[in-house]
Amino acid sequence: MLKKATTFLSSEVVSVLLTALTGFLIIHHLSKEVYGVYGFIVTAIALVISFSEIGMNHCFLPLVGYENVNQFKIQQVYVFFKRIRNKLIIVSSFLVILPTFWLMYTKDWLSNTYSLAVILMLIGAVLEVNNQLLRQRATAFHNYKLVSKINLYSSFFRSAFIILSIFILPKSYIVISLALSSISGPLIGIWAYNKDINFDNLSNVMSDTLEFKDLNIAFRKLYNPLFFPAFLFILYGSFGSIAIAWFGNLIAIANVNAAARLGMALILVDKFVGMFVVPKLAQTNDTAVYFNLFKKYLLFFIGIISLIVLSAKLFPELWLLLIGTKYNDLKDILWISFSALVLLSLSGFVFSCMAARGYTSNQLPILIVAIMVQFSAIYFLGMETARSVFLISLMTSSIFAIGQMILFIQKYKTFNL
Repeated sequence: MLKKATTFLSSEVVSVLLTALTGFLIIHHLSKEVYGVYGFIVTAIALVISFSEIGMNHCFLPLVGYENVNQFKIQQVYVFFKRIRNKLIIVSSFLVILPTFWLMYTKDWLSNTYSLAVILMLIGAVLEVNNQLLRQRATAFHNYKLVSKINLYSSFFRSAFIILSIFILPKSYIVISLALSSISGPLIGIWAYNKDINFDNLSNVMSDTLEFKDLNIAFRKLYNPLFFPAFLFILYGSFGSIAIAWFGNLIAIANVNAAARLGMALILVDKFVGMFVVPKLAQTNDTAVYFNLFKKYLLFFIGIISLIVLSAKLFPELWLLLIGTKYNDLKDILWISFSALVLLSLSGFVFSCMAARGYTSNQLPILIVAIMVQFSAIYFLGMETARSVFLISLMTSSIFAIGQMILFIQKYKTFNL
């Protein structure tokens, strides 16, 4: 486990550093106004991907299970998920892209350059969905080395593409180049996964109607409690982004996205959790062992995110060096942004660990409270400045984190451990 974790972390650190480097170069290179529109488009495309998933990712490993796990079973789940997600991304594209163009038009952001960027990033989103599914399949096989290697290849290719574009192309072409880079990363991933993992008789893996029905029943049992809360969670997140775009301005959008970019250290933590913690918890067939591992991982996770917030509070100048002097107005409020990010990450960690065992019930009350707090905070604070957005995010993230911890404690008590 330690050797695998070391190999994984060394590759992932390089991948995250490459992604961070290119992200900071983009922030330095683009004006706040251009970065604001670019950030809005990226948010819209991320919403397309979210609607193509709606909580399904949390069902993959529980469906694979921890008993009688084999190549055929993993491939069944993979094909089953691929069929559903490819349909969902078509629907989500229509639901998101048309309102995106309309909002850009009403805000006078629409141009040939930005329109082409949206289309190119949408293609990248379709590829990314398939890349995610291949990554999940490799994770189910515990093929951490392959996942790390492909993440590194994708990050390197995408970063090289962006860096060359920034230093070679005129500024007017940079956004188009950034949009093309969103295609290059998942394309490399898809090619590499298909090259390294080969299965026989893929087309017939779900030919047995009875097996398909059994898998669908098992999936629905896990997924039905997740769908509506996941749907509301996506609406909650997207409403905040749309509210910033609608009620705020490009400067506020740029400030919020730049601060979020600084939270990239959490990506490494989240990837480690998804690669090692969640699969291990999903395939632990002893409930007592599961909860003991959960508590150990939770303490470790809280320690890491606490250090991140503390560094933002004590040394904001060092963090701001990464995004440039034009964002120095974030110095005194950066720790608020980091606090919101880590609390939301903590919430996601606890939820993922519970979802690994299919413990996904009672999510709706948390979402309802969070949405009520969000609407109330937006009404009283507005979203015209980065400070107000950070405070609203902090309040709602707190609700999610506290709610997930309450559910964990309740589940723990039900087993009388």
